[in-house]
Amino acid sequence: MKDFSALLMCTRKPYYNCGDFVVEAYPAIYGKPLPESVVKALSSDTSETILHAKDDIHVLDEPQEGALVSFWRIAGHSHIGLFHKGRVLHLAGDMPQYVQLGILRTHYPVARFYGVL
Repeated sequence: MKDFSALLMCTRKPYYNCGDFVVEAYPAIYGKPLPESVVKALSSDTSETILHAKDDIHVLDEPQEGALVSFWRIAGHSHIGLFHKGRVLHLAGDMPQYVQLGILRTHYPVARFYGVL
């Protein structure tokens, strides 16, 4: 695992979303890229499409190191982050954040966890 502090200082690029941030953060932290099907799924507008990468992910009951964390609001808005050292690294608006899972659950009450194969 590598130091990810530089990720917390990045600035948002045009058309850059939370999925793009996870695609950038994963290899920076774990030293290997996400599978291409996961990258393609995360490059879409909604984290719900992560299910299209079903051959390269598996559903987890609880978050594990390196898991993708997909969040939904009851109204349907979705968000995705990366579970790392007991917290979630994600893009919030224009800035990356590294926060406790419980804090995100106050804004996104539904969460699913996906392990990368």
